[in-house]
Amino acid sequence: MTTLNKLPSFENPPLIEVALSVQFESLPELQIPQLGLLWAEFKERFPRVEQHTPVDQVIERIGVRAVPQPRVGFKLLENPPLPRLWFAEDGGNELVQVQSDFFGRNWRKIKELEEYPRYEDAIRPGFVTDWNIFERYVEEKGLGPIKPNQCSVTYVNHIVSGDVWQDHNELGSIFRIWNGGNDKRIPLEMEDAKFALRYVISSQKNEFFGRLHISVEPAFLKQDDKPIFVLTLTCRGKPMNEGLDGILSFMDLGRRHIVDSFDAITTEEMHEVWRKL
Repeated sequence: MTTLNKLPSFENPPLIEVALSVQFESLPELQIPQLGLLWAEFKERFPRVEQHTPVDQVIERIGVRAVPQPRVGFKLLENPPLPRLWFAEDGGNELVQVQSDFFGRNWRKIKELEEYPRYEDAIRPGFVTDWNIFERYVEEKGLGPIKPNQCSVTYVNHIVSGDVWQDHNELGSIFRIWNGGNDKRIPLEMEDAKFALRYVISSQKNEFFGRLHISVEPAFLKQDDKPIFVLTLTCRGKPMNEGLDGILSFMDLGRRHIVDSFDAITTEEMHEVWRKL
């Protein structure tokens, strides 16, 4: 892992989910029976199984207009898409996601008082353990080779209203980069706002690796209708080398960009709420 400048840290961050994932060229032989057998490798720790809609392949490119590649269409009746399976803990905090061209490892905050287990201590090691299980299974069953083309790190935050802000029109109290909305030339009160940012990730040699995506959406908590902002930061790009080391190198870099950016775009008032160390 990188040992550059020390990252900002918060005693009580607003994190509710962290996901590490790898996208790879499709494994045609990884069908429903093989996915079922794969579950046996995880069943002791992840006894729950759920089926979900598969995620589409997304590849970050520079200077190329993105073209959606949906999995549904006229071929649906002939070749229905394989599901994305979740192997989850009984409590639901941790889960593994698998489909024929995607592997993911998630931590989720289920109860209010649960603490984020930290990237170095739990998130990264958990991904390594379960990726190795998946990779070994694919190799032993002759389903590979796995050829990663993208990997990603995602942090999802619920920024809950409180002493610093109460209404969705107070973005400036949360995000120091917000400087608009309440223009006096508009004779109306702003109700809320959302925004999205994209940043290019390049090497020291100016080689394109991927992007950092930041999005902010107004929402409400289900349990008490309290206003929140959902802040999602995702770094996605190509592995920085071959094998697991290349995947982890990008994930470590992506995590660094996410944490630095979270600190940079949010206000000192919110840092006090989250108890910045």
